[in-house]
Amino acid sequence: MGNVWYYAEGNKSVGPVSLADLTAILSRVSSAKDVLVWRDGFANWEKAKNVPELVAVVIRLQPIKLPISHPPINQASELQKADSGNSQKSAEPLLVVDSTYVPEITNPTYLIYKATIANRLLIIFLAILLSAILSQLYLLDQIHSLVTQYGLGQVPEQLMPAWSGFTDSVLEIISFCWYFVLLACLMYCFYQLNLILRGYFRETMKYSFGWTVGSMFIPFVCLYRPWVGLAEIRKKIFVKRFNIPKSFDMSTLYFAVVFFIGVLSVKGVSIEMENLVKKDVTPEFYTTATSLSLLYAGIATLVTLATFFYCRSAIVSIQKTIS
Repeated sequence: MGNVWYYAEGNKSVGPVSLADLTAILSRVSSAKDVLVWRDGFANWEKAKNVPELVAVVIRLQPIKLPISHPPINQASELQKADSGNSQKSAEPLLVVDSTYVPEITNPTYLIYKATIANRLLIIFLAILLSAILSQLYLLDQIHSLVTQYGLGQVPEQLMPAWSGFTDSVLEIISFCWYFVLLACLMYCFYQLNLILRGYFRETMKYSFGWTVGSMFIPFVCLYRPWVGLAEIRKKIFVKRFNIPKSFDMSTLYFAVVFFIGVLSVKGVSIEMENLVKKDVTPEFYTTATSLSLLYAGIATLVTLATFFYCRSAIVSIQKTIS
């Protein structure tokens, strides 16, 4: 296949240029799909959108200058004028990868930065959750001291901490926000990595990232589909970095197990804490409540750190691959 190309610019024929140079030129044209191009083997000038080399993939080759004739430019000029009224401007140069339009990415550093920020948010919200749990533990200790001093049910109301009535509600709200941020940061981080693979490395992905996110909220499907999507992204990243083929990313399997067991354990502890509040207050109440709060904090910390390092390892690998 020839690598000497010409393209029409106004009433002029520009060339010869290589395929790599031509794609670079078209990426800067607002209506690149309607630019007329020609190479040896074409009977007539063709629109770029009808040329497989310019639509399906972008192949960067070293330019090879070969002497070659080209058809008269007046034919190209007539075709270009006939279709000028139907051209539509695009906001940015687009590439076709995996039957989906994705933006061409020349500098992925900003996407890596956004993924890193999302990953750090995990630690920030974990700190907020732990602060709420510590506040509740401090409150329990204060009330326990008053009960020890005055007796069960004999503590004067004016001595009770003013914020004791709504700490449980605040902790419940923060816990919900923590879980939402956990999922959001995980998916947002891998969304940026997915964009880098598709737009910068021109990788073809088997699993749609939209379904990777959506399937997380579908019963039973959430046990399998999201994780194979994330595993594919990590697998391609590590193959790019180490050039070692992998059939599956085992880290994703381990993380999925830790994630589900952790989330279910947190939910179970929350239910136990709710049931404990509904029961009559006994001398053992404060010891049990403290133990459950500490267990809750420990599980939440484990799940958050597992998510953080799972994302962090992928971010660092793609960063080193690019650099």
